[in-house]
Amino acid sequence: MQSISRLLAGAAFTCSACSLVVSVDGLSGGAPSGPTPDASLADGPPSPFDSGTVDAAPEDAGGARFCESQPTNLIFCDDFEEAGLPAPWEFAKFGAIALRRTTDNPHGGAGALLAESPTLEGTEQSVGLLRRKLAASLGRETIVDFWVRPEVYGDLPGGGWAVARLDTSNSTGGECKVFFRPFKSSTQLLEACDLTDGGTNYAALDDLPALPVDQWSHVVIRLSLAGGAKYYLTINEVEVGTFTGRFGAFTSAPTLYMGITFLAAPTKPWRMRFDDVSVRLEP
Repeated sequence: MQSISRLLAGAAFTCSACSLVVSVDGLSGGAPSGPTPDASLADGPPSPFDSGTVDAAPEDAGGARFCESQPTNLIFCDDFEEAGLPAPWEFAKFGAIALRRTTDNPHGGAGALLAESPTLEGTEQSVGLLRRKLAASLGRETIVDFWVRPEVYGDLPGGGWAVARLDTSNSTGGECKVFFRPFKSSTQLLEACDLTDGGTNYAALDDLPALPVDQWSHVVIRLSLAGGAKYYLTINEVEVGTFTGRFGAFTSAPTLYMGITFLAAPTKPWRMRFDDVSVRLEP
């Protein structure tokens, strides 16, 4: 387990009952003004910053689509070959972040997901996510597999950032969230679980090498529940680290999120592409 002092600098935080001053969705070290992300998330159409265009979706001329070639233990897959959003997801967003399907620079096939934010102003906050409730319960191992292409890394003076998030519940009935967070100079995998006293407990693998700009990177997050929650992170086919979570068995079917989890202004624009997202269970 790695230190998370860099992430939590300035936050109110104790070992036995840890509590940030803002929602864990923001993971901010301070308390930005304005609505908290959880309170402000609203399902609905894309924000005004979206272009509103929908790309056509020709079949991949190179052969079978990504999702058609996946193993039988697959519980969710999206290769963004079908025109239009949010199906097969739901929107979970507020503010100026745009989410749209694009045919520019996909990892495979003809389409990819583009998430981008303009420069935010003052105390403005923004969330832009696709959300999918996974029907299957967590097995002994849950594997989240996706490709991501960072194109513009903004600055984060006021809030947190993530491109993937997995939410579930633990054996004490609290909510647990797992964040994959790329920054301009590093990468992090973070678990945050509710405590019965209202605080939050953290475990993390951080200070990993940054994902390269304008290149597709392959990210695999494996959660093993054999004897407790243990996380394995693989980037571009290399296992870069592992850590043990603070809680034991998770008990509910998870929800997967992809996009910009939370930005707090002022910040520079962000832009990321996603493709070939899958979730599968191991026996």
